[in-house]
Amino acid sequence: MTTRARRSILSHFEYLKHSFLPGVYVADPDPLGDDDDEICYFCPIPGVANDIEKGIQGGFLKLTENELIEVFRLSFDTVTNLTQQQISTAEGGCGRAVRVRPRAHFYQSHLG
Repeated sequence: MTTRARRSILSHFEYLKHSFLPGVYVADPDPLGDDDDEICYFCPIPGVANDIEKGIQGGFLKLTENELIEVFRLSFDTVTNLTQQQISTAEGGCGRAVRVRPRAHFYQSHLG
């Protein structure tokens, strides 16, 4: 895969990350013409061969809403765990509780 193709994939996935709202369809129209009732997102992946089992067809990776939620849950859980470790380290260093205001209400309600 070329560097240009890789950048294109990452660029479009960044768009998906920033526009993703569970339960709200804001993705591109289905370039494959499937008539699924399921909300799906499509990320162009130039130069990658079709692999229907992996959701790759016609130069696009098809991701369902639930698959994207799971991708984001992994990232969200990792960040949450790292933050908790930093809080624990800070509390141990200063000998008192550290107060943290949660800012991730949206993700907590959708990613549980």
